[in-house]
Amino acid sequence: MKLSKTQIEAIKVLRKYPSAIVMLDGYLTGGHGIRLDKRTINALHKNKLLTFDRRISELGKTIELNEI
Repeated sequence: MKLSKTQIEAIKVLRKYPSAIVMLDGYLTGGHGIRLDKRTINALHKNKLLTFDRRISELGKTIELNEI
């Protein structure tokens, strides 16, 4: 699967906080103060790298991160 640079950065952040949930406005729960781009989050969700409740999926935790 080919990922853009922003998608790879989002996956790296989500790997750092695996129990965090991405809220609808793009912020992570837990008071981390991290906001991700909503378009990037929607693309990751469409590619099954995020679960239905907007947490990182097992595929997102194990996928090899290669840029296009």
